[in-house]
Amino acid sequence: MNVAQVREYVSRINRVMDYIDDHIGDKMTLQELAEVASFSPYHFNRIFSAMVGETLFTFIQRLRLEKGAMFLKGYPDMPITHIALQCGFSSPAAFSRAFSLMFQMPPRDFRQSKIGKAVSSLDHALRNTGNATMYHLSYDGYIKSIRRNNMSLLQDEVKVVTREDRTLAYVRYIGPYAGNQGLFESLFSKLFSWAIPAGVADPQHPEKDQLITIYHDDPSVTEESKLRMSVGIVAPKDTEVSGEVGKLTIDAGLFAEGRFLLNAQQYGEAWKIMCEWLVGSGYEPAEGCCFEAYNHNPESEAKGIHDVTICMPIKKMG
Repeated sequence: MNVAQVREYVSRINRVMDYIDDHIGDKMTLQELAEVASFSPYHFNRIFSAMVGETLFTFIQRLRLEKGAMFLKGYPDMPITHIALQCGFSSPAAFSRAFSLMFQMPPRDFRQSKIGKAVSSLDHALRNTGNATMYHLSYDGYIKSIRRNNMSLLQDEVKVVTREDRTLAYVRYIGPYAGNQGLFESLFSKLFSWAIPAGVADPQHPEKDQLITIYHDDPSVTEESKLRMSVGIVAPKDTEVSGEVGKLTIDAGLFAEGRFLLNAQQYGEAWKIMCEWLVGSGYEPAEGCCFEAYNHNPESEAKGIHDVTICMPIKKMG
C-alpha cells in the first residue's frame, strides 16, 4: 500500500470535512461536496463511507446536532429557533425531532438540565455515536481501521484489468433490493424467459461473467423507492430486444476486479472492501458502470453462496 497515495485520499476526505465545518448551516449537495473531494458524485459517497465509517449525510447530520448541543450548553439565552437555523435545519421542529433521537431528550430539556449533567449527557451521547469529536482522518488511523475489517470475503487479490465493450440485454427494476434474493431470482427468471428462446443463453453451459447486475444509483444517497438496477446477460451487439428487455453497452476501459463468495446479506460489505482497496492503490474511480458479474458455481449456489466478481471502472491518479 503506497503511503503517498493513501495520504492523498485522506487529504481529500479531510478537505471535505473542513468544508462541511465551514458551511454547517448551509444546504450542501452531493455534487458540491464531491467536487471539493475531486471525485465523481457516484463514487464519492461510497469512498467517504468506507473511510469514515458512516455515510456523508449521516456525518453532516451528526455534526449539526453536536453543534446544536454545544449552542444549547454554551448559550443559554440563544433561542432554539435561531440554533436550529444556524445548524442547518429547516425548522425548530425538524431540529427537535433529530436532536431527541440522538440525545434521548428534546433540546429544551437538555438546556434546562444542570450544566454538569448536560455536559455528562453530551459526552455520553458523543461516545455512543462513535467518538464524534474526531472529525479528521490520519494515515495511521485509517490503516488501523482497514486492518480491523473482515477481509475474508475477498477470495483473490483485487486485479486491475482492461475490459472490452460488452453489450448487455437487460431487465430493469426500480425500488428496494438489498438482501432480497427472491427478487433477483425473479428478475433473472424473467430475463431467461426471453434469452433462451432468443438463443442468447444456454442454461446447460453458462459462460463466465455472462450474467451481470448494474447498479445505477448509490443506495446510501438515493431513496430506496427510486433505486435503479439492471439485471442483464451479455449478448451479441446486433441482438434485437423489445418490451421489458432493453439493451445497453458497458464501455471498454480499465477496471478493478475483486472476486467474492457471498450470501445475500454480504454484498454491501464486499462493495466497501472494494472502496477500501482503492485507497493507496494508485487509482481513483472513473466514469462508467460499476457492476457485479456472476460465476456459475453449482456447489456454492446450493448452499446459498454466490460467486461474484465486483467490477469498478478506474483511472490512474494524478
